[in-house]
Amino acid sequence: MAAHLAAEDLPFSTDRLPLPIGQPASDRALAVLDEIVDGRVTVSRVREVCQEDAPASAAGATDWSRTLSHADGELVAVTWSSTGVTEIGYDPDDESYEVVGWSALQATMGNDARFAESASAAKARDLLGGAPQLIHREESDRLGGER
Repeated sequence: MAAHLAAEDLPFSTDRLPLPIGQPASDRALAVLDEIVDGRVTVSRVREVCQEDAPASAAGATDWSRTLSHADGELVAVTWSSTGVTEIGYDPDDESYEVVGWSALQATMGNDARFAESASAAKARDLLGGAPQLIHREESDRLGGER
């Protein structure tokens, strides 16, 4: 998440974001983290960041990607910047990551701004740098609840 940006800095409406700027996780996502933590260090680090008990730097991209996989497809990480919004989820059936989003650049050029692709764990980790927001899959209007 690009925490240093304010709503007025974005070339798109913050309505495209599933959570308000500055909110690290939804209540439903926190409930899932509580269910799956079970001694998992990676999930613990993500949970601490999402509960604002630790700085965003306390959980790295590998922590986020492993947390998504431990959640069995229930959680979605949301990254955003001035270039758009990306949601990353895990598909346990295919054992791969789902990446969907909206590109401000493509919208500016008059193209379809939406994108969707399947990604490897390495690609997901590349996208999960920084401090994503965390939501429940059913709170995602891009990954939309049902796989």
